[in-house]
Amino acid sequence: MRWSNFISILAFIVLLVIPVTANAVEFEISDVQIDVYLKENGHVDVVEKHTYDFDGKFNGISREISPKKGSSIDRFEAYENGKLLKVEKKGQLYKVYRSGKNETVRFELHYQIGNGVEKYEDGAQFYWPFFDKRNETDYGKLKISVHPPAKAMDVDYLGYDAAYGKGVLEADGVVVFDFGKVPDSTNGDIRVIYEPSLFSSINAEKGTIRDALKADKEKIEEDRTAFLTAQKSMGKVGSYSIIAFVAFLFGLLVYMVMKRKDNREMVHSLMEDGFIPKETLSMPATIYYTHPSGLGPEVMSASLLDLIRKGYVKQVTDESFGLLHTSGVNNHEAALIDLLFNEVGDGEQFTLEDLKTYTKNEENHESYSNTLHTWKTAILQEVKDAQLYEEKIGLRWSAGLLSIALIPVIVQLGRYEVYLSMAILIGLALVGLCIAFFYKPRNLKGLQIKEEWKRFRKHFEQVSAEEWERLPVDDKYRAYIYGIGVKDGKLEKLYNEFERAEQRSDRKNDHYYAAYNPMFMTQTFATANNDASPSSSGSSTSISSGGGGVGGGGGGSGAF
Repeated sequence: MRWSNFISILAFIVLLVIPVTANAVEFEISDVQIDVYLKENGHVDVVEKHTYDFDGKFNGISREISPKKGSSIDRFEAYENGKLLKVEKKGQLYKVYRSGKNETVRFELHYQIGNGVEKYEDGAQFYWPFFDKRNETDYGKLKISVHPPAKAMDVDYLGYDAAYGKGVLEADGVVVFDFGKVPDSTNGDIRVIYEPSLFSSINAEKGTIRDALKADKEKIEEDRTAFLTAQKSMGKVGSYSIIAFVAFLFGLLVYMVMKRKDNREMVHSLMEDGFIPKETLSMPATIYYTHPSGLGPEVMSASLLDLIRKGYVKQVTDESFGLLHTSGVNNHEAALIDLLFNEVGDGEQFTLEDLKTYTKNEENHESYSNTLHTWKTAILQEVKDAQLYEEKIGLRWSAGLLSIALIPVIVQLGRYEVYLSMAILIGLALVGLCIAFFYKPRNLKGLQIKEEWKRFRKHFEQVSAEEWERLPVDDKYRAYIYGIGVKDGKLEKLYNEFERAEQRSDRKNDHYYAAYNPMFMTQTFATANNDASPSSSGSSTSISSGGGGVGGGGGGSGAF
């Protein structure tokens, strides 16, 4: 499996799981204090103090407040240090305008909840969601204090989800829910019940309410006990699954390493003596197969020189090339000839100036890109048709199926919050899936090609001018072409030696023009490709779901 493929799949997964927000305001809400004052008539006065830490420019904050069924939000106002701020209401979203840059600002929001208290025969309750799963922002520290209209003696309270276990009864019947940090997309309803006599202006509904709270509390405790028991069991399952899958992957790794070692030893015994490998693939395909960093302008430059080497093209001057014939060309050679001589040139000749002029015209970009794509695809197809890889179907299916079998375990680990084991198994499953999708080791033929050109690059660093001159001219060309395509660090030396050798050979009179400048040609192709590359744009969309709090209520905080 190639590291480039492994990195690509990991990058793709990261892009899938990390949200991308364009032009978003950078901020944190470090502290939120909400004081809730219950009134005798059932209305509720709320004072929220939000501390925002902005990084960069901002225009204000937003607060979404969705009242639960039967209640309303009235008289919403916003202040900073007692100064009234402009507020704009859009549906259930309140936008508070206050611009600035790199500041910490404390906003104070005042509003009233109409009919926020529900009175029954045995008690009057305030049951409210100040935030819910729609909230897209973490609260660094959140505290909600519920104040009765007068001193209360008979108080029941309960927090749900993120509020569970966070309530404390203080003096005079004040109930404080100290949440600490609250992640985004979290529910956290609070529920407080006082004696009904404190709300004499409200007509009581039939029935009782304290038994319902008690039943909810018992149900939560039962569910939590069952959850903790299941969590412990899943922790064991996660540990056993990790051990088993690590053992499986370790066995695969040992097999792959030993198999590769055996193949390399066999290939080395088969490799023939010689500085320049024999031509098994075309030079562009060889470059891509042994150095798969893409088919960029370097490979285009090398491919053009390969056309010259094979006698299909001649270099007329430093910047002009003539087409000799196309008999016997392969698919990618035909595509490159079509691109340079038919699209850019006049069918018989093209110049570098023609290429610049052609790619600067936007009307030619699509045609240029399409033909360039055809050229690249043909090179890839040649490598594929050469059958240089082992499929390893059984091994890959085993890795893939066992990785997929981990998904239910991973889901259950997440459900029961065994996050460490879940994270480890996700990583192991990704490794297994990468093996399933990308593990196609080179067979003996492919490994021999790879090793021979690896040997060539290593040997070339110590090659002497005398040894270079003794090589056949065609081998020099192929070595030169390979160096261009893989951006060899010794290219300048190779170019100088090649030029001097060709000046001494009689091949210079047979369409092998020795003034080919690879650096200049590569830069020219790079400029042309950049000019002809299509631009793209995108947009992002957000969707708001319904209320996640009690009675369809809830909300959240943000900035703009």
